[in-house]
Amino acid sequence: MSGVVLESSMIVESRMSLVVKTSAAISFPQTAGNGVPFLKLLVDRTYRWGGHMKVRSEVAHLLVFYVASAIVDYALAQNRTATVKELPSWLMFLAKYVLAAEAGVGIKTTLGSHLISAKKFSTDSGKAGLLDILTRMVQRFSIKRCIVVGTPFLYNHTEGSTSVTPAWQNALWHMPSLRTFRWNSTAEDM
Repeated sequence: MSGVVLESSMIVESRMSLVVKTSAAISFPQTAGNGVPFLKLLVDRTYRWGGHMKVRSEVAHLLVFYVASAIVDYALAQNRTATVKELPSWLMFLAKYVLAAEAGVGIKTTLGSHLISAKKFSTDSGKAGLLDILTRMVQRFSIKRCIVVGTPFLYNHTEGSTSVTPAWQNALWHMPSLRTFRWNSTAEDM
Protein backbone atom coordinates (compact mmCIF):
# COMPACT_ATOMS: atom_id res chain seq x y z
CA MET A 1 0.00 0.00 0.00
CA SER A 2 1.30 3.47 -0.78
CA GLY A 3 -0.01 6.98 -0.43
CA VAL A 4 0.68 10.63 -1.01
CA VAL A 5 0.87 13.29 1.70
CA LEU A 6 -1.32 16.16 0.51
CA GLU A 7 -1.04 18.43 3.52
CA SER A 8 1.33 18.81 6.45
CA SER A 9 1.45 21.24 9.39
CA MET A 10 4.42 21.89 11.63
CA ILE A 11 5.10 23.95 14.72
CA VAL A 12 8.54 25.44 15.25
CA GLU A 13 9.62 25.92 18.84
CA SER A 14 12.11 28.55 19.93
CA ARG A 15 15.62 27.36 20.77
CA MET A 16 16.10 26.15 24.32
CA SER A 17 18.92 24.38 26.08
CA LEU A 18 18.45 20.81 27.26
CA VAL A 19 20.13 19.47 30.38
CA VAL A 20 20.55 15.71 30.22
CA LYS A 21 21.98 13.07 32.44
CA THR A 22 22.86 10.10 30.33
CA SER A 23 23.16 6.57 31.54
CA ALA A 24 26.13 5.73 29.40
CA ALA A 25 27.82 5.63 32.80
CA ILE A 26 24.73 4.80 34.85
CA SER A 27 24.91 1.05 34.64
CA PHE A 28 25.55 -1.64 37.17
CA PRO A 29 25.42 -5.42 37.30
CA GLN A 30 21.98 -6.37 38.55
CA THR A 31 21.87 -8.56 41.65
CA ALA A 32 19.02 -10.02 43.66
CA GLY A 33 19.35 -7.08 46.05
CA ASN A 34 19.64 -4.06 43.77
CA GLY A 35 17.28 -4.68 40.83
CA VAL A 36 13.93 -4.21 42.58
CA PRO A 37 14.95 -0.98 44.41
CA PHE A 38 16.07 0.43 41.05
CA LEU A 39 12.74 -0.48 39.42
CA LYS A 40 10.94 1.13 42.38
CA LEU A 41 12.85 4.38 41.82
CA LEU A 42 11.81 4.35 38.16
CA VAL A 43 8.15 3.72 39.00
CA ASP A 44 8.09 6.32 41.79
CA ARG A 45 9.80 9.03 39.73
CA THR A 46 8.34 8.47 36.29
CA TYR A 47 6.98 12.03 36.05
CA ARG A 48 10.51 13.42 36.28
CA TRP A 49 12.31 11.83 33.34
CA GLY A 50 11.87 10.48 29.86
CA GLY A 51 13.72 8.19 27.52
CA HIS A 52 14.35 4.51 26.94
CA MET A 53 15.34 1.85 29.41
CA LYS A 54 15.77 -1.86 29.20
CA VAL A 55 15.71 -4.25 32.14
CA ARG A 56 18.24 -7.02 31.75
CA SER A 57 20.93 -8.76 33.80
CA GLU A 58 23.22 -5.77 33.27
CA VAL A 59 21.15 -2.65 33.86
CA ALA A 60 22.56 -0.40 31.13
CA HIS A 61 20.41 1.73 28.92
CA LEU A 62 20.06 5.15 27.37
CA LEU A 63 18.02 7.21 29.79
CA VAL A 64 17.43 10.90 29.60
CA PHE A 65 16.85 12.23 33.10
CA TYR A 66 15.36 15.67 33.46
CA VAL A 67 15.14 15.69 37.25
CA ALA A 68 16.12 12.29 38.66
CA SER A 69 18.92 12.82 41.14
CA ALA A 70 17.76 9.88 43.28
CA ILE A 71 18.32 7.53 40.35
CA VAL A 72 21.77 8.98 39.74
CA ASP A 73 22.51 8.70 43.48
CA TYR A 74 21.42 5.05 43.37
CA ALA A 75 23.81 4.32 40.52
CA LEU A 76 26.61 6.11 42.39
CA ALA A 77 25.88 3.90 45.42
CA GLN A 78 26.54 0.92 43.11
CA ASN A 79 30.10 2.30 42.59
CA ARG A 80 29.31 3.82 39.18
CA THR A 81 29.47 7.34 37.77
CA ALA A 82 26.98 9.70 36.15
CA THR A 83 27.51 12.34 33.49
CA VAL A 84 25.52 15.57 33.26
CA LYS A 85 25.64 17.60 30.05
CA GLU A 86 23.94 20.75 28.88
CA LEU A 87 23.30 20.85 25.16
CA PRO A 88 22.31 24.07 23.42
CA SER A 89 19.40 22.59 21.45
CA TRP A 90 17.24 19.56 20.78
CA LEU A 91 19.04 19.10 17.45
CA MET A 92 22.37 18.72 19.28
CA PHE A 93 20.78 16.10 21.55
CA LEU A 94 19.33 14.28 18.54
CA ALA A 95 22.69 14.21 16.75
CA LYS A 96 24.72 13.20 19.82
CA TYR A 97 22.50 10.50 21.32
CA VAL A 98 19.73 9.41 18.98
CA LEU A 99 21.32 9.37 15.52
CA ALA A 100 24.58 8.01 16.94
CA ALA A 101 22.68 5.01 18.35
CA GLU A 102 20.89 4.05 15.13
CA ALA A 103 21.40 0.54 13.83
CA GLY A 104 20.94 -0.35 10.18
CA VAL A 105 20.50 -4.11 10.57
CA GLY A 106 19.80 -6.62 13.30
CA ILE A 107 17.27 -4.43 15.06
CA LYS A 108 14.64 -5.93 17.30
CA THR A 109 11.18 -6.74 16.03
CA THR A 110 8.22 -5.47 18.05
CA LEU A 111 5.89 -8.39 18.71
CA GLY A 112 3.40 -6.60 20.92
CA SER A 113 2.90 -3.44 22.89
CA HIS A 114 1.41 -2.31 26.19
CA LEU A 115 0.54 1.26 27.15
CA ILE A 116 0.70 1.90 30.90
CA SER A 117 -1.81 4.58 31.91
CA ALA A 118 -0.80 7.56 34.03
CA LYS A 119 -3.49 6.42 36.48
CA LYS A 120 -1.20 3.53 37.50
CA PHE A 121 1.33 6.08 38.77
CA SER A 122 -1.16 8.29 40.65
CA THR A 123 -1.68 6.06 43.71
CA ASP A 124 0.61 4.06 45.95
CA SER A 125 -1.40 0.89 45.26
CA GLY A 126 -1.13 1.44 41.49
CA LYS A 127 2.63 1.92 41.70
CA ALA A 128 2.98 -1.11 44.00
CA GLY A 129 1.02 -3.26 41.55
CA LEU A 130 3.15 -2.10 38.63
CA LEU A 131 6.35 -2.72 40.58
CA ASP A 132 5.11 -6.21 41.51
CA ILE A 133 4.44 -7.09 37.86
CA LEU A 134 7.82 -5.76 36.72
CA THR A 135 9.60 -7.62 39.51
CA ARG A 136 7.90 -10.91 38.66
CA MET A 137 8.63 -10.47 34.96
CA VAL A 138 12.33 -10.05 35.66
CA GLN A 139 12.88 -12.39 38.63
CA ARG A 140 10.51 -15.27 37.96
CA PHE A 141 10.20 -15.35 34.22
CA SER A 142 13.44 -13.67 33.06
CA ILE A 143 11.41 -11.41 30.77
CA LYS A 144 13.56 -8.51 29.72
CA ARG A 145 11.31 -5.52 29.08
CA CYS A 146 12.01 -2.33 27.24
CA ILE A 147 10.21 0.67 28.72
CA VAL A 148 9.85 3.83 26.67
CA VAL A 149 8.97 6.99 28.56
CA GLY A 150 8.27 8.96 25.44
CA THR A 151 4.50 9.10 25.02
CA PRO A 152 2.69 12.38 24.22
CA PHE A 153 1.28 12.48 27.78
CA LEU A 154 2.09 16.17 28.33
CA TYR A 155 1.02 17.28 24.85
CA ASN A 156 -2.05 19.54 24.87
CA HIS A 157 -4.10 17.67 22.28
CA THR A 158 -7.70 18.11 21.20
CA GLU A 159 -9.78 15.01 21.89
CA GLY A 160 -10.74 13.28 18.63
CA SER A 161 -8.42 15.39 16.48
CA THR A 162 -6.36 12.38 15.37
CA SER A 163 -6.92 8.68 14.79
CA VAL A 164 -4.46 7.82 17.56
CA THR A 165 -6.00 5.84 20.40
CA PRO A 166 -6.83 7.93 23.49
CA ALA A 167 -4.87 5.36 25.51
CA TRP A 168 -1.69 6.65 23.83
CA GLN A 169 -2.44 10.22 24.97
CA ASN A 170 -3.05 9.09 28.57
CA ALA A 171 -0.11 6.69 28.89
CA LEU A 172 3.14 7.47 30.69
CA TRP A 173 4.96 4.29 29.68
CA HIS A 174 5.04 2.35 26.43
CA MET A 175 6.24 -1.24 26.96
CA PRO A 176 6.89 -3.01 23.66
CA SER A 177 7.70 -6.73 23.60
CA LEU A 178 10.85 -7.00 21.52
CA ARG A 179 12.69 -9.93 20.02
CA THR A 180 15.64 -10.17 17.65
CA PHE A 181 15.43 -12.71 14.84
CA ARG A 182 18.30 -13.61 12.56
CA TRP A 183 17.61 -13.55 8.84
CA ASN A 184 17.74 -17.37 8.68
CA SER A 185 15.74 -18.15 11.85
CA THR A 186 13.59 -21.25 11.86
CA ALA A 187 10.25 -21.67 13.62
CA GLU A 188 12.07 -23.54 16.40
CA ASP A 189 14.47 -20.60 16.86
CA MET A 190 11.55 -18.29 17.41
